[in-house]
Amino acid sequence: MTIIANLTPFIQGDDLTFDLKFKDDRGDALNVVGDTLYLTLKKDINVEDSDADMQVVLNVVADGKAEYGLVEFKVNRVQSNIPAGHYQFDYQWVKNGSGGGEVTTEYRGIATVLQGVTKT
Repeated sequence: MTIIANLTPFIQGDDLTFDLKFKDDRGDALNVVGDTLYLTLKKDINVEDSDADMQVVLNVVADGKAEYGLVEFKVNRVQSNIPAGHYQFDYQWVKNGSGGGEVTTEYRGIATVLQGVTKT
């Protein structure tokens, strides 16, 4: 099931961390080691992913947390340095390790990127 939600607005060019928790239908933690996560932002959802305004890919590795469904999804300042504005976004989960390659879109909504004031 896709959750429709908006990202908390963020400042262009900032380092970001999104704490994600993966659970099954019973609420038990899922081991997501070997899975791939995509965060994609686009002004025009019809463009190819290769032309996305921002796309960050995380290949989940064993780190003592991912085995229990906990993932820190990091976006660095270069990746988040896109023009201020409103974007369509989604988080996509490719279950390479946990589900035989099944692809699901976990979140979809609007992301607001704010212009930074300090220019360092």
